[in-house]
Amino acid sequence: MRRSSPPDAIHVDRWPPGWTAELNDVSTVLRRLVELEPEQLDRIVAEPGVRKITGLNR
Repeated sequence: MRRSSPPDAIHVDRWPPGWTAELNDVSTVLRRLVELEPEQLDRIVAEPGVRKITGLNR
């Protein structure tokens, strides 16, 4: 088996309880970023320099 990094060598037989909280935190952050994306895109595209370079109008 080819390993690209040291974590490739880590194998666990069970899911440690602390991982559940970490997974929930990461999931929450990703969900919030996805929710913000349209608003952020509108702000970026609204910048005059971006409109001029891209030709986008929103």
